[in-house]
Amino acid sequence: MNFRDDERGQSVVIGSLLVFTILVLSFSGYQAFVVPDQNAEVEADHFQDISEQFSQFQSNVVNAVGSGESRSTAIQLGTRYPTRLLALNPPPSRGKLETTEAGDVDITATGGAGDVCRGDGNTPTTRSLEYTPNYNEYRPPQALGYETRVLSREFESGSLYDQRMVFSSSKRINLFLLTGEVSENGIGTYNLEVNGSNRNTVTLEDPTITIPSRFDAQTWNTEILEAQSDVTATDVDGGDRVELTFTGGDYEVTCAVVGLDGAPAFSPPEDDGDGNGDGGGGDPDINPNAPGDVKLNGVTSVNNGQGTVDLEFENLANTVTSATEARINFYHAKPGSSPPSSADIFEVGEPNSATLTVKGQYQELNPDITFAGDDTTDVRLDFDGQINKNHEWFVLTLQYDNDEVGQYFISLQDDAGNSPPAPTSTPGPTPTPGPTPGTPLSASLSISEPGGSDKYEFDASGSSPASDIETYKWDFDDDGDFERTTTTDTISLDCKSSGNNKPDTGCSSTGDTGRVVVEDSEGSRTDEATATWP
Repeated sequence: MNFRDDERGQSVVIGSLLVFTILVLSFSGYQAFVVPDQNAEVEADHFQDISEQFSQFQSNVVNAVGSGESRSTAIQLGTRYPTRLLALNPPPSRGKLETTEAGDVDITATGGAGDVCRGDGNTPTTRSLEYTPNYNEYRPPQALGYETRVLSREFESGSLYDQRMVFSSSKRINLFLLTGEVSENGIGTYNLEVNGSNRNTVTLEDPTITIPSRFDAQTWNTEILEAQSDVTATDVDGGDRVELTFTGGDYEVTCAVVGLDGAPAFSPPEDDGDGNGDGGGGDPDINPNAPGDVKLNGVTSVNNGQGTVDLEFENLANTVTSATEARINFYHAKPGSSPPSSADIFEVGEPNSATLTVKGQYQELNPDITFAGDDTTDVRLDFDGQINKNHEWFVLTLQYDNDEVGQYFISLQDDAGNSPPAPTSTPGPTPTPGPTPGTPLSASLSISEPGGSDKYEFDASGSSPASDIETYKWDFDDDGDFERTTTTDTISLDCKSSGNNKPDTGCSSTGDTGRVVVEDSEGSRTDEATATWP
């Protein structure tokens, strides 16, 4: 038989080749476009996370000063990409966390400055902390940095600065100097410990402050200090330092020293006793009520279903005290309701001082909220969403010009479960202050591998107060999903894989992160902690 002219199989072959070609092109397109886009999203989420971790580091620096206690910030250096069945991933993205070389800090002033930042007579120094990502796909971020109370987020298209060093409106200058060295490069979590010294506050006339900086004078003048009209930056030492010249008269200059992964290398002189010195700015006083404090008398009115809350404060000192910064730490909404996201804060009858983000960072108050001595002051918060007087409460923290910090737990109900009266045209009597929620929970976590047997122990027994914690939610691999929920503060995980034994869900690798979330019985108080797999 002659099959030379037989064409019966050609369509099958051609069809198979076309299907194969389509599959190859589809896979190539997925690998070339979809995978990079998804990985870029993972990297963008990581940069958002580490930006928040640097903000937490900034808060920990402030809270460590004057408190005598260490603070720790978990910095996730890199990120891993999701596992894919067919497509290929690049190696995990790594990041580098390091300090710059230390540089001298010089302070002069009309009439002399004396020793402001170092009590032993030697020249004080400081350095910067910098994080540099090494992303494979997400290109805009360049670095994150922290120096002398300036937090920077640096991108290809420009940089964003959160400076809390100079407050021209209240004539205050805050210098927090960093000592110690950090050099970490990898994927896992690095726990950065900070330890603070005392504060020293002095009054200086037209001071000139020279500090080492990663940024030149033009950046300081046009971006970092853009809103400050009484200070000019000049490059010195070839651009390695900037000289800040102040021309507004008398300033309160506060200096403290923070040690990274160790004690501060030196300390400022002890405060001179003028009432502006150390002891403030550490752990806040919870609902302060001692002589000299600014006390919260209570909630005087609530616009239910709208967003206005009026508070009455009483200054127990006989001198004027001003709130210069504020934040809303937390807002607990009624179950089934969404909490507001921000609020304007101001003294009643005065212009708006700031817009505070719920669970955000401190914001400068401009104008300051002033509390006259031995008198009461009404403060209003105008939230951007509806509030409900039943079972809702929030936490407000105020930083005062005497470096004291007051943290107020504000309930929208009185002791009998009744809400304060709605605003009226004539003021009524001040109601009894409402009850405050319990002490905030503080989570703690450690991960160990006793005996090296692939059996891991997750221990949250350091969480407090233990009597208030109802549940422990365990996210062993920190992927956002809780593998188990218990009422006990320890749990074991078997990650051994041999024979018929399958590893428990959530097993991870050395250097990865595990997480625990603690909650009270009502779910109104919560906190979380992370630790690194050994």
